[in-house]
Amino acid sequence: MDLETEVGEIKFYHEDGEIYKVKVLNIQEKAEGKTLGDEYSLKVLEIMRKNRFTSEESRAKVGEKFSVWRAKNAGCYAGWHLLDD
Repeated sequence: MDLETEVGEIKFYHEDGEIYKVKVLNIQEKAEGKTLGDEYSLKVLEIMRKNRFTSEESRAKVGEKFSVWRAKNAGCYAGWHLLDD
């Protein structure tokens, strides 16, 4: 994950084999219990790759806004990533 992600950037959100082209709307520091992390607000611009095991109902849609959280010390274990390409 690009730790230098900034608001307004276009990135590729990857989780469970699905890849979405997203715009970063907001990044804020947020605690989940006692664990400090960052919450990213994203908007789906395009669906790049679908996971055949994900139902259409649970898949993000173009134009949808959603938020994801990552602990500061999660490394690559958070289950999702923001990529440049």
